[in-house]
Amino acid sequence: MRTLLLTILLTIFCTGYVSAFSPDSFSEILKKEIQYPEFAKKNNIEGVVLVSFFVDDGGFVNIEQTNASNEDLRNYVVDRLKNFIVSDNNKMNITHYMRFEFKLV
Repeated sequence: MRTLLLTILLTIFCTGYVSAFSPDSFSEILKKEIQYPEFAKKNNIEGVVLVSFFVDDGGFVNIEQTNASNEDLRNYVVDRLKNFIVSDNNKMNITHYMRFEFKLV
């Protein structure tokens, strides 16, 4: 419970910052930042989260649509994405589509 609370607080107060990158590395950077959450590992939760989001001209992420097999994983991904600020102008004013898969090995 303590770890979950700490994770939530860090997610709320920490802002991820994505610097300039090549088109292919954008999704790689986001997937590195949005890793398997500890609460899901501890509770053996697996799932897939599909998300579409728009990056506005200020670099802020606006979630447009989500679909997930698990609501907790969906909330985790949405919260993490909302904390990103994108600095690459080539990624702004574009809707992005991503798939996050959380599977225990």
